[in-house]
Formats: sequence, structure tokens, C-alpha cells
Amino acid sequence: MMKAISHALQHRRDLWRRQLGIWLFDQPVRASRGTPGRVVLVRWDAKFGDAIVSSWIFDALRQARPGIQVDVITTPAMAWLFRDHLGADHVYECPKRAGYRQLATLARDLGSIECLVHFSKQLKMKDLFFLSKVRTQHVAGLDDHLQAIDIKLGKRCQGMHFVDKFRQLAVALGVTACTTDYRVPCLPTHEQAVTAFWPTHRPVIAVNGYGSGKSRRLTRENLQRLIDLILTQIPEVDCCLLFAPDSRDEVLSLVADAHNSRLFCYPDSQHIADAIAQIRQAKALISVDTATVHIGVGLNKPVFGLYNPDTENLQDWGPRHAAAEVLISQATEPQDINTLPWDELAQRLPLWWQRTTGIDEKTA
Repeated sequence: MMKAISHALQHRRDLWRRQLGIWLFDQPVRASRGTPGRVVLVRWDAKFGDAIVSSWIFDALRQARPGIQVDVITTPAMAWLFRDHLGADHVYECPKRAGYRQLATLARDLGSIECLVHFSKQLKMKDLFFLSKVRTQHVAGLDDHLQAIDIKLGKRCQGMHFVDKFRQLAVALGVTACTTDYRVPCLPTHEQAVTAFWPTHRPVIAVNGYGSGKSRRLTRENLQRLIDLILTQIPEVDCCLLFAPDSRDEVLSLVADAHNSRLFCYPDSQHIADAIAQIRQAKALISVDTATVHIGVGLNKPVFGLYNPDTENLQDWGPRHAAAEVLISQATEPQDINTLPWDELAQRLPLWWQRTTGIDEKTA
């Protein structure tokens, strides 16, 4: 009860701040403010999976408009991805919770640009402040209610997956045809270490039971239940458990207690590149986490995504693969991935696995 009240109060506060931000900072873009030839993407949300979904746009813009400069604003933790692997011409690092002075300095450092892209569905007061300071010809975004956004893509993109939303952005910026295949980074040191460790005698399904937030994390008991289903329903495979540093001890303990040669993990996994390397080696992926789902899709792996009942999230970020399956948990208030329809999962797993035969995997 108290959590619901707190959530309602926070929502009301956010709405009030947005309205204040609109009153203070929302203003129409003036064409004279910027110069053509530079596009800047605001990606300070620091979400790895989101970056993978839009990773193709750098090449698409350059192929359509040779000489264009495509820059990115992101957090220090994500800078390496855009700078070293996705092809940003320049990366501006910005803390996830930057202050107004930092945002004003960032806007000054950007200089004069053609288009600023901000794809949050509803911009907050700090976003509006930042937009008011940038010297740009255009602002592209999904928040059609704002005067500051003149390339309005919200209504045009309603109901679309985020791949298609970014495709509409590309069209608005002059792209007539492009491929939207995801670009997944390959870090040789991590790839070589995982390859040397990886078993080769049986196909492997990578399993990730840990998403962001409590509602998207399987309990140890339910992760064991998922593993048992896989090993029972698909007897010809092994399972590799993926984990982030905060779940390492639990996974190592689970594997040790199982005493099952068909269940293993890569104990030295510390970086997202280790997870990428393991998914690359695996035959398929089962995951509650959208970041690893997008990595799997980018590597052309059959994916079985386990999602909470959030229609908008699934519509925006669901797996786009010919051999993708999705199963929705049952609890809605609050959402809880542990309330999966387990009997249905047991029935669908072997059918999904049969569909993976003949999938042409990418090796890059």
C-alpha cells in the first residue's frame, strides 16, 4: 500500500516538474541556430541493449550522406561501446544525473549542429533545459507535444519496435534504404578466453535468469526450475548460466550444488564482453534480460525471451528473430518474472528448440 502511494506521489511530482520545464524552457527550434553536417544522438540512458538495437544507424547515415559526422552523448561507462565498436565520430561523456551547469557546458561544447536526436518518449525538465541550450537546426524525438522538437516522430512511430522507430529517424535524416542488422562488439581477448574454455561435445543453450530490477530476476529456486526444464525437455543440450558480477556467487553455488556435468558457467566472467562471447559460442539463448536478448538477436541466435506483462515494453523491445519465442509471466501488481506459466514453458521449449535447426549463425 505504502509503495503504491509513494509511486503515485513520485509520478505526480514528475508531471509537475515536466510542466514547469515546458513553461521555462520549451521553445521552437530556430533554423539559424545550427549548421548542417553533424548529427548528435543523446544516449545517456546507459542501457546496453538499447544501444545495440540502434547500432546500425551510424553506417546507415554515412552511406546515405558521405561526410556526415555522427556524434553521441553517453555515460562514461558506455563510452567505449560507441567510440570503439559502433562507429561514433566523437563521444561526449555525461553523467547519468548531470546537473544544470554540466548540461549547459555540454551544450556549449557541442557547438553548432544540424540535428539533435533525443528518443525518450517523455522528456523531463533537465532534458528540456539542455535542448534550449543546444545550437541546432533540428531536434528529432518521440515527444510530439514539445515545441522544441520539430522532427516529430511520436505519432508516426506509434506501435513500432524501436528498430523501426530509428528507421523512421534515418528516413527523416535522408536515408532512403538501409539494413538494420544489429552490430555486436567483439573484444578479441574476451572471445579467445571464452573459446578456450568452451565445451565442444554438445550444443549449449545460454541461460540468463537475471534482469534489471527485482521484478525481472528469477529466484534461485526458479532458476533451478528453468534449468531442470531445459535439461529434461531438451536432453541433447548443455546449459551455460550467464551472470553479472552481483550474481556470480549465486551462480557458482548453484552449479556446484547441481553435480550435473550438463550444467556449467564461465567463472571468470566479469565484463559484458564475456557474456557476448558466451552467447556467440552458444547455439541459442533463453533470457529474462532484454540486453542479452538483443545481443542474441544481433548474433543471429534463436532466442526464447521471458517477459513480464508489459505490452508496451514487449512492443518496443521484443526479440526480432525468425526463431524467437516469447513467454509472459502472470503477475501484474506487482510484476514478477517468477510467475511464469511453467507448464506452458515445458511444452514450448522443445518445439522452439526444433525450430532452431538450420539457423544460419553469424560468426563475426
